[in-house]
This record gives sequence, structure tokens and C-alpha cells, in this order.
Amino acid sequence: MARHGSGTGSSGPDIDTLARTFEAAYRAEAGGDLDAAVAAYRAALALDPEDRGGALLRLAAMGLAPTPDRAPPAYVATLFDENAEEFDTRLVDDLGYRVPEQLAASVAEQGLPAAARALDLGCGTGLVGRAVRGMVGHLTGVDLSAEMLLQAKRRQIYDRLMLGDVVAALEAIAARGEPPADLILGADLLIYIGRVEPLFEAAAAVLAPGGLLAVSTETLRRPPPGTWRWRVGEGSRFSHAPDYVADAARGAGLSVERLEPITVRQQADHPVPGHLLLARRPGA
Repeated sequence: MARHGSGTGSSGPDIDTLARTFEAAYRAEAGGDLDAAVAAYRAALALDPEDRGGALLRLAAMGLAPTPDRAPPAYVATLFDENAEEFDTRLVDDLGYRVPEQLAASVAEQGLPAAARALDLGCGTGLVGRAVRGMVGHLTGVDLSAEMLLQAKRRQIYDRLMLGDVVAALEAIAARGEPPADLILGADLLIYIGRVEPLFEAAAAVLAPGGLLAVSTETLRRPPPGTWRWRVGEGSRFSHAPDYVADAARGAGLSVERLEPITVRQQADHPVPGHLLLARRPGA
């Protein structure tokens, strides 16, 4: 992954000024000068209220700002636009990422109806799509990054690709009265979403009776007291307590079929712990 998304895209604030501000913030944070780091991150936010560089996430990770409900959409889009071409090599080859295959294997054990309709949320370059394509009849991919969708399109895996926020996409699908989904997937999606209830509720609204929601998380092993049971870590990614994710699925009217520990990838030669959640809409 790119370092905290220091790029800014092609529009918005002055790119050079913003980049210098982030570099000053990174140096101060690495050197332990938290006052200077906070000042620089706040200056970056003033320059770029859309927060393409993820300053708010850094402040939250340092415990110096409230934890947001989710990563800023402009940050996610910028991060992945900048890393789309080398994304697969970095994640799969360098970091040993196998979550798409793990999700696909868990879904296969649960079974799907013939010609199942599936939604791949945060589809990226199509790693999950490639893993499940043989199990489904129709596959839609959704992502905030136009560059990632271009990579996915080249794979010729998806029947449809949608650019935009995943919750908004689910709500639009429901509003249009499209056929319900038999499977909704989200691999490494929740690392950019803290509060998962809106996503799970939107997913439940478009799942067919008996349909499956299958997502991965990074695991918050020791939830801080008095929190919503998620936090932003040093990598500017969200981690979640497993019981929080399960409770949120049940709160959306889904039954939890499986919640199992996994290794998400390697980071600095150490395994990153996570969980796979499979939740089903009752019925059928």
C-alpha cells in the first residue's frame, strides 16, 4: 500500500504545497514531535477539506482527533488511483494477500443458487471477481477509484462496473428495483469503513432471501474501553472487534453463518490478523 496517500489527484488544492505539508507532518510524526505533526496535518486539512491525503485518519490514529465513521472518499479514491497499476503485484506477490480466495472458498461451502447474482463492493482490480466468477451468473463491481475500475475492466470479469461509494451504490440498486443479489462481497473493504451498520443495512436491503454477505476485516484485538469497537491504526486503516461486526450484521437482520480468524496479509514480516464474516438474509 502507498504511504498514507500523500498524493492529491489532478484537481483541488495546490499539489506541491499540499505534498510539502504532508512530508513535514510525516517527518514530525516519525520524529516524535506530535505538536508539529498535528499542526501540519491540520494545515493540510485547511488546504484540502476533501482530505485526499488522509490527514484526519493520521490524527485519529495518533489519538488526537475523534475517530471518523469512515475514511474520506477522496482519500480512498486518490490512494487507489495512484496505485492501480502496481496494486496486484504489491498486495499479492509482496504481501501474500489471499483474502479473495479465502472468501470464495467460504462462499462455495455455503452454496449458491444457479446463475447467482453477485455484487463485489470495493472491487479494485478484480481479485475477488476472478475468484468467484465461476460460481455466479452475473457479477457487478463497485469502486471509488476510476483507475482501479479500468484495471478491472481489462480483466473482462464483470458484467457491470459502477464508479462510486458502495453504500450509495447499494441504495441506488434498491431504489431502481433491480433483481436482488444472492451474494455481496467485500474483501478489504472494511479497512476503510469504521462504522459498519450503514453498509450492512444497505446490503441487507438488496440481498435475496437466503442471500449471503461475505466480508473480511482486520481484527481489533484489544478494543479500547468506551469506543464503538473500531479504531484507526498506524497504517491509516480501520480494524474492528469481531463481536462488533457480528452484532452489526445481526442488527441489520442477518444471521451470522461464520466468523473465522484469518491472516489478511504480511506486514513488516508479521501476519496481520483478520476475520471472515459470512452472514445470511433469512428466508428461502
